[in-house]
Amino acid sequence: MTPAPTRNVALTRAQRKTLADIELLRDRDGLTRLSCREIAELTGIPKSTVAYSITRLNDLRLIFTQTGNSGRRTVHRLLSHAPLRSEPVQAKAVKV
Repeated sequence: MTPAPTRNVALTRAQRKTLADIELLRDRDGLTRLSCREIAELTGIPKSTVAYSITRLNDLRLIFTQTGNSGRRTVHRLLSHAPLRSEPVQAKAVKV
């Protein structure tokens, strides 16, 4: 059996941070119900940069965004369950 094809995707720091927040703030259904403004406030990234990051992440099919309208919130669903770090992080020893 051949392994599934993989693809290398280069993301900017803002795109990685936006993707991480969408992943971390999921509810039990796996959905993140945050607007661009709310994500921008959480990350400290400008709203226009977050909006571009969400567009790019949708284009790369890493997330799916269902835009809200009056009375409905914008919903983001993470499509890729790949880890955000390429190598494991080891804890540093602390002297007491």
